Amino acid sequence: MLKERPAARLRLRRRLARDLVDLLVEGELDLIVAPEPPPDANGLSFVELFRDSLSVLADESHPLHRKRNLRLADLADQEWLLPGPTIPLRQQVDSVFARQGLAAPKLRVETDFGSTSLLHLLRGTAMLCVAGTESFDTLEGLRALNLDTNELDLRRHIGVVFRKEAYLSPLAQRAMALLQEWTN
Repeated sequence: MLKERPAARLRLRRRLARDLVDLLVEGELDLIVAPEPPPDANGLSFVELFRDSLSVLADESHPLHRKRNLRLADLADQEWLLPGPTIPLRQQVDSVFARQGLAAPKLRVETDFGSTSLLHLLRGTAMLCVAGTESFDTLEGLRALNLDTNELDLRRHIGVVFRKEAYLSPLAQRAMALLQEWTN
């Protein structure tokens, strides 16, 4: 897009999805790339770009890697690195534990930002966290636990989110089109 539109000015921000949605709703951003907002997110439109899946990640020496037929209950007494309680991913994890009658995950580290650099904290510990598949190639010594999606379904839709009633500039429209081309 920078080659196509030499006069274009872009402002890129990297934040947790909840923060980006807030900035979008406030009119600070024209569009965001984020997980699909919940159905009750009035005033927002979503155009899917791709699907991905998060996984529960642990140090490669973690004993749960050796357990066959791993269940969510096996994770209940483990320590976790998770985002804060207002973040949808954390709410999803907490609600799955609650639905199965389990106590909320034991929090050892709580974050208000997302970054693959946080995964360095897992190395050499017994902590668990939820991370995207792009993280697996960046850090040695960590692996996803073999937890069935029926136990904890972390599949999600990622796409462009924008305000339904707001003006979407030609530049923002072109950015959306390029993102769609890039992911197809």
